[in-house]
Amino acid sequence: MRSECFGSVVSGPGPAVGEAPASVSQGGAGTILLVDDDEQVRRLLVRVLRGSGYVVLPARGGEEALRLVASEAGGIDLLVTDVLMRPMGGFELAEKVSALRPGTRVLFISGDPEPTSARPREAPSGALLLGKPFRPVELVSRVRQLLGGPPVADTR
Repeated sequence: MRSECFGSVVSGPGPAVGEAPASVSQGGAGTILLVDDDEQVRRLLVRVLRGSGYVVLPARGGEEALRLVASEAGGIDLLVTDVLMRPMGGFELAEKVSALRPGTRVLFISGDPEPTSARPREAPSGALLLGKPFRPVELVSRVRQLLGGPPVADTR
């Protein structure tokens, strides 16, 4: 697992996400727009985040995500998006979401060993990058880091 804050890299062991635990930990609060073009990954991440107390708006890609942003009456606290998607990648999507909803925090997820090579000149301030594969507790921990929630205990 690799987590990057567009400047600093944190590494640690992390087997691939396979099964979502019954409960990572309750206590999350906020609305997350989750965008991943891989249906199995998207369903698993939705289950993990909802099981941790978050409201999750899933989308298959950038265009669907932008439609959700435009139609969502409430706020969107966090965009969690895969970096490599077609036709609109995660960095482009983040720029568009930030223009529509200034202040939306961003967590990029990617299995690409060098996803920042495709990064535009300026990523949203404070955006994090979580490298795949990662464990559910690592995802929830990064989400809470961005949303200011309580830390997650790692019960490996």
